[in-house]
This record gives sequence, structure tokens and C-alpha cells, in this order.
Amino acid sequence: MNRDQKKQEVGKLMKKYADFEKTRSRKEMDSVSEANVRADFIDPLFEILGWDILNPDEYDREHFIRGTGFADVALKQEGMPVVFTEAKRFGDPDEYLALQML
Repeated sequence: MNRDQKKQEVGKLMKKYADFEKTRSRKEMDSVSEANVRADFIDPLFEILGWDILNPDEYDREHFIRGTGFADVALKQEGMPVVFTEAKRFGDPDEYLALQML
């Protein structure tokens, strides 16, 4: 997929989120699980960006980090984690920022 195609696919994913948000109340948005956010939005984004989300040597879900716990996704190159991603359910971003700072 070339750069323009990736931009188009990311745009479609953003529209999917906007449409999703428009058809749900705040309470319904808050109740969407972290696992569903990852499956419906985060995994597809990384797939668009070229990561093989079905290959655990490249896209490792629930990756254990000694001394810290689990990252929702670890992106790997040559089998080594290079990026950790923490998924969050939809909700008030300020609330999550405050929780992450604790």
C-alpha cells in the first residue's frame, strides 16, 4: 500500500470512529471495552501502517514488561520490542491522563 492509500485508509478509520461516536451516548461510549477499542480501531490502524498484526513476532498483544506489567501491544522489529502501546477505553481523556500520571 502506498502513502496515499494509507492516508485514505486512515481517513476511513477516522470516519468509522466519528460515525461510531455519533450513534452512541456518552454512557455507551464509556462502556466500550479496552479490548474492543483495540480490536476495532488500534489493530486496524497498525495494520494500515504496515504491521503484521497476526504475527506475534511483530505485533505482540499483552506483552509482559518486567517491573512494569503488561503493554497492550508491543511492536517488534527483529523480534525485539521497539514501541509499546497502551489501549484505553473511550471516555474523558483528561481522566485517563490523570490516571496515567499517578
